[in-house]
Amino acid sequence: SPVITYIQLNAVQQNDPSFNCDQCPLSFHRNHDLKRHKWIHLAVKPFPCGHCEKRFARRESSKRHVLAKGCRKTAAEGASN
Repeated sequence: SPVITYIQLNAVQQNDPSFNCDQCPLSFHRNHDLKRHKWIHLAVKPFPCGHCEKRFARRESSKRHVLAKGCRKTAAEGASN
């Protein structure tokens, strides 16, 4: 899946990483990266789209959604559907 591919590209692939995920085999050098990664397992999505009802775990994903999908629906339109 795209999420797993992205995580694999950003995970540290070394013998002795400092921060290990307790939900999957990925490991990270920085605690911040592990915490951000865990949002995927917890379904935490603090970044809403300003145009529709979708929410995202990362700010970059929210921005990419608007740019790539061309999301231009207003919040009022999203609420009425």
